[in-house]
Amino acid sequence: MKNILKYLPKAAACFFILLFVYAAISKTLDFENFQVQLAQSPLVSAYAGFISYSVIIIELIIAGLLLSERTRTIGLYLSLGIMVSFSIYIYLILNYSDFVPCSCGGILEKMSWSQHLIFNLCCVILSIISLYINRGLQNYDRKTISITIGVISIFSSGIVIFLFLTSEHIIKKENNFTRRFPHHVIREDLSYDLKVNSYYFAGAVDDTVYLGNTTSPFLLTKIDEKLSTTRTTYINPNKKLKYSAPKISISGQSFYLSDGYVPVIFKGGINDPKGDAHQITSDSPFFDQIKIIDSLTMVIRSQSNINNENILGLIKLSSPADIILKDDALDKQTDGIFDTDGQILYDGSEKSIYYFYYYKNEILKFDTELNRIGREKTIAQNTSHTPEIHTLKDGTKKIGVPSLPSNQNMIAYKGLVLTQSNLMGKFEQASQWRKNDIIDVYDLRKNEYWGSFYLPNPKKEKLHQMLIHKSHLYVLIGKKIVKYRIAQTLLDQFNQGKPKT
Repeated sequence: MKNILKYLPKAAACFFILLFVYAAISKTLDFENFQVQLAQSPLVSAYAGFISYSVIIIELIIAGLLLSERTRTIGLYLSLGIMVSFSIYIYLILNYSDFVPCSCGGILEKMSWSQHLIFNLCCVILSIISLYINRGLQNYDRKTISITIGVISIFSSGIVIFLFLTSEHIIKKENNFTRRFPHHVIREDLSYDLKVNSYYFAGAVDDTVYLGNTTSPFLLTKIDEKLSTTRTTYINPNKKLKYSAPKISISGQSFYLSDGYVPVIFKGGINDPKGDAHQITSDSPFFDQIKIIDSLTMVIRSQSNINNENILGLIKLSSPADIILKDDALDKQTDGIFDTDGQILYDGSEKSIYYFYYYKNEILKFDTELNRIGREKTIAQNTSHTPEIHTLKDGTKKIGVPSLPSNQNMIAYKGLVLTQSNLMGKFEQASQWRKNDIIDVYDLRKNEYWGSFYLPNPKKEKLHQMLIHKSHLYVLIGKKIVKYRIAQTLLDQFNQGKPKT
């Protein structure tokens, strides 16, 4: 038995050499995919670039040390350290991460995460036994070896825990443009062909989704949640005007017809078959965006009479009616028009108003009195895509070189903001961008980035708008409305405001 045991350190060394060399070569041959996997890890996403090179180099160095009998002991110690690191990494994945990513590739590709952990622990035990046997063969002090094993194990565990804690902070608070994609966030449920691409979401109530139509502005279309039955109502304003771009919004049991270029706002009941609407404002400022807060309050985006810069304001229908314009709500950098261009969002459950810039990677948060209460940077925070502006001889301003908005198609729901992004992050595959739209999710309650998901779009049709209602994501894309079921991974964010552990 002793004769067999004395060969164990050498056999263990051969095993680790094969394991580490194979692992290093497989990672190198599929290096881009290896970096993508690390970037999607809920533990070390922020360090994917550094770790991707370090792990390969360390594995090859350990394999080299194990080849020589003189350095084999050092190689076994390092083998212990790296296997302890891998074991702690998997333990944290299984017990403390926001989500469990796909299994690693390579020789262990077919194993589950739990099987990986068992395999790694067996490797840890093998390295420890080999070190103790090696001690007997080379007359090393047992106490010294025990202390060294303990120090290496604690140090290796500490490094992984440190990377986990700091990576989470960086990804959620100081993101370096590394996206994280939890798996299966949405799953297609139903779709319906609308025949035309001019529809937009007016809102949703109970089991009905309401659609407006830019080419038939007084047509309100109702579609049930099974996307199988549609009904239409023609809205009849009680005043004839030269309407320019009327738009419908749903809030509670009422619809609102607004045209900021007239400007005027009408109100009616969603269950009124006649679609009668009466005017509820007079002498309101011109506006190009409006969000209904409640039956007495609307937030608008208008333009200053002095310099034509974008400003935000409130229309209050209480008696007497009041109009509040806030020139300092938006942050001007250059012209105050294109650089402050963005979209007003309203989250009824949080009673919060958001302004999401198109070209600046920033979200502003306001209370219902338009007092700014927060600001959140998006993950592409170091990227500026404000278009080039030229001032013509008559004083008008014009976009020079066209610039694609960094963010578009935004929605706010229960403390979270979802936005379609046009910028590719680090360690992302161009093939995924060719067949999907990318949706980023931000938790504005905790001022952090939550994650991203792929919205299937293999034909690269235009994504017009998104809507969340009753645990489902509705999307207008091309000429279709598509309904997606939202996975529990994201629902937990809506319901609890924190990840499920």
